[in-house]
Amino acid sequence: MIIDFEHHYIPAALGRRLGMDPTRKEAVKTRDATVHAQLFDLEAQLRDMDRVGIDVAVQSCILGWDTTLENCRLINDSTAQAQKDYPGRFVGLAHAPILEEDGLRELERAIGELGLKGVTISSQVNGYLPMQRSSSRFTN
Repeated sequence: MIIDFEHHYIPAALGRRLGMDPTRKEAVKTRDATVHAQLFDLEAQLRDMDRVGIDVAVQSCILGWDTTLENCRLINDSTAQAQKDYPGRFVGLAHAPILEEDGLRELERAIGELGLKGVTISSQVNGYLPMQRSSSRFTN
């Protein structure tokens, strides 16, 4: 079995919310990533996976590592739907705003209720290294 562990998906609703055109064929450079139409198109991604022999893709969203709780909820809901719509082909990783109080609750929802299989956490968020925060949640 061949697994693509760094596979990116952007829900079209998130792209539109952020002012992007999910159907635009030309790549657009954002603050953090280069965005193109295929990132929004699961069918196109499946065709590419089949063409190169990838069995399963572990999904994360390149626009979800440093975003709001509302955007993380949208990403998690959409990723869970992709996991249901294409069983055995996509495995979703949860996103959460780890510097917000509701971040842990969103991870619980995404894993416990939605059935996502893991978590993606950026090494830096808003210029912070999360493990250096002065909160009891992040210290021993």
